[in-house]
Amino acid sequence: DHWAYTYIEFMATRGIVSGYPDGTFRPNNSATRAQLSKMITIANGWPVVTPATPSFRDVPTSNSFYSYVETVKAHNVISGYPCGGANEPCPGSYFRPNNNVTRAQSSKMIVVAFGWPINTTGGPHFSDVGPTNPFYNFVETAYHHTIISGYGDGTFRWGNNATRGQISKILWNALGSPGPAK
Repeated sequence: DHWAYTYIEFMATRGIVSGYPDGTFRPNNSATRAQLSKMITIANGWPVVTPATPSFRDVPTSNSFYSYVETVKAHNVISGYPCGGANEPCPGSYFRPNNNVTRAQSSKMIVVAFGWPINTTGGPHFSDVGPTNPFYNFVETAYHHTIISGYGDGTFRWGNNATRGQISKILWNALGSPGPAK
């Protein structure tokens, strides 16, 4: 009876999302940047990329999401962060795979992954994502592709963490609302 059941079931039957070892999915948990990388890779049907040398200092070859992170990087979906953050020695760049992905970051990653041209026609559509917001172009483009919606108060809450259920719905929409799970 969860609102995202149809989307999660569709994604799960296609191997785009998976659950935890205890058999749960935890749709209300925040999604991580690494988890979204895996979902985008599988949803797009991209062959995984596994270079011998990691692109990011914090995603070694031993990381279970290594190939997915490298694949989205190879498709220019992500670029990472420069060194200098907490516990991030230089030189090198970082992906921060275990950080929760925000609603705005997920919009950007999905818009780029699906190759959609930027479309801000008629915007801004959300009171908290104006033209000066660094994610404005991506949020507006996602809005025009009807993969996202905001809240009843007219906000998008762009800095909030995206949940696993929300990501399942967004990807289902990005794939063209393909229908219920079979």
